[in-house]
Amino acid sequence: MSMLKKIIGFVFGVIGDFVGPAANSIKGHLNIAELVKVAISAVAAGGGVMGILNAALPAIGLIFPLPQDAALASMILTAIGEVIRRLSHGTPPPSPSPVPAPTAKVKR
Repeated sequence: MSMLKKIIGFVFGVIGDFVGPAANSIKGHLNIAELVKVAISAVAAGGGVMGILNAALPAIGLIFPLPQDAALASMILTAIGEVIRRLSHGTPPPSPSPVPAPTAKVKR
């Protein structure tokens, strides 16, 4: 039973790392690691939708929309949703340090 708990803990840890923010991410910005995660999520969503519709196609006959069109739409919507979600991850960007105003020297 403890082996099953270890496997389940590992799987949830990997999923948590994938869904969570990337290391050193800044709120409002996307880094390369987050863009890769967005692309993987979008391709997986599109492939899943296309796989399900292609599996149902022989039994049902005609499906509207075509599986390829539904997969493309699913990829686009997933990518948009993931980008919006990942822009809210991370730490806020550092505020710029206040620069002292230059002092004007008056000549007499």
